[in-house]
Amino acid sequence: MILKQRQYREAYIMKLSSLLEKLEYTCVQGSTEQEVTGVVYDSRKVTDGSLFICIRGAVVDGHKFIPDVTAKGAKVLVVEEEVSAPSDVTVIQVADTRYAMAFISAAWFGHPAEKLKTIGITGTKIIPASNTTPESYVVQEYFHEMVEAGCDCVVMEVSSQGLMLHRTQGFVFDFGIFTNIEPDHIGPNEHKDFDHYLSCKAMLLKQCRVGIVNRDDEHFDRIIEGHTCTLETYGFSKEADLIHRQPVPDAG
Repeated sequence: MILKQRQYREAYIMKLSSLLEKLEYTCVQGSTEQEVTGVVYDSRKVTDGSLFICIRGAVVDGHKFIPDVTAKGAKVLVVEEEVSAPSDVTVIQVADTRYAMAFISAAWFGHPAEKLKTIGITGTKIIPASNTTPESYVVQEYFHEMVEAGCDCVVMEVSSQGLMLHRTQGFVFDFGIFTNIEPDHIGPNEHKDFDHYLSCKAMLLKQCRVGIVNRDDEHFDRIIEGHTCTLETYGFSKEADLIHRQPVPDAG
């Protein structure tokens, strides 16, 4: 089923205006009536009629591949900076291409999160895992395939990197669960310090409808600062909405 769905998407066509409907952007060149046959952020996967999103990564800057992707047939470029492109290529400039990719991907796959109950969980040192939050395009692709397979609910890990890089933008979680936070993931390739790490993880409470937070975490007040969701708490604290009580030992 997944293979069939991917083949279908390769043959799918959408107008650029539909993909950009939830974004602020400037059409620098061309027309938003341009038809798009694919959404791509990997220059190696560009085909004729593709929309190519120039992602500025830690090692590679997608803007450098513009001559290559336009030669392969890309008809739309989504960029952060002024670029040079053939006259038949539409150029869309945005403030942040990673943020834009999340919304473009959601539109490309038909906003699948709206057909699912979405639950995002973030925390530290709970269960070891080799993978983290995928790129936003892949998240939306998975959601779409889940909908096609008949799923009605998805539970996913939401990492600090995923939040920082807008991988979970393009939709709003129904529930966001914040279990705990410890001083991990601090370094040159992740977060510059604990404050930055915490602020990134706390972004989940601005991207969900209901936030469920561990009231016992020592950083609780900072975690919920600026939250935009309905807040519910749990823990041993008397201030928690849901209080976990230790079982009373059997006197016998």
